[in-house]
Amino acid sequence: MKTSERVVVIKGNAANWYSQAVFILNPGVKAGDTPIDFVAEAEKIIFDYMAKKNGNIPPAEPPAPKAKKPFPLSFVLYVLMALACIGIAVAIGYGLLR
Repeated sequence: MKTSERVVVIKGNAANWYSQAVFILNPGVKAGDTPIDFVAEAEKIIFDYMAKKNGNIPPAEPPAPKAKKPFPLSFVLYVLMALACIGIAVAIGYGLLR
């Protein structure tokens, strides 16, 4: 987020659905004195605008960002099963299991 005396520019990244948002502050306000979260405010304004543009009634708040998917337990079980099979094959190869 860039700031100057009167302008705050918020640049989006690949995860955002906007490239940038610009806030122009009132003359008497300094950028360091603003109590609001500019990123959250920009997303709220954009969400409200898109909802009105599409004819939808916006909910009270924009949707929360998607959480990362947890690591699949099935993958861990497959790896453990593969390691167990390799261990049994090695034990049989060395004659430890008869």
